Amino acid sequence: MKLLSITILYAGLLGLFYALISFRISMERFKLQAPTGNAKNAYLERYIRGQANCGEYIPIFLILMLCHELNLGNELFLHAVGSIYLISRIVYYWGYCYHEMPKVKKRAQLYPRIISSAINYTCLITLSLVAIYDFFDK
Repeated sequence: MKLLSITILYAGLLGLFYALISFRISMERFKLQAPTGNAKNAYLERYIRGQANCGEYIPIFLILMLCHELNLGNELFLHAVGSIYLISRIVYYWGYCYHEMPKVKKRAQLYPRIISSAINYTCLITLSLVAIYDFFDK
């Protein structure tokens, strides 16, 4: 297997996801004829914040994943945490941007976002603890 192939895979998949949501913002701005900003549009603001949230958390996740892979971490673990994180990122973005669903109670609309947030934090904390463990395991 190539060096860093697991991190490269998830960097690519998360990069494609980020490109997709960035394209969504561009299309919405084109539709609203607003080349910059949010045009005081609540939906566009949600898309922008959802993208920014991904841009804030994805890099640290990939750095932690890279650290564990460089320390010859378990490949199955890396694939598990990578795929769980990718799915939870998608669910979080969907829950953040499209949470106002007709005929669904307001509280229930938050569940995808709350659950995926917990999963995202769990992945980050787990990889952080593994990085600390890798440091002391010499």
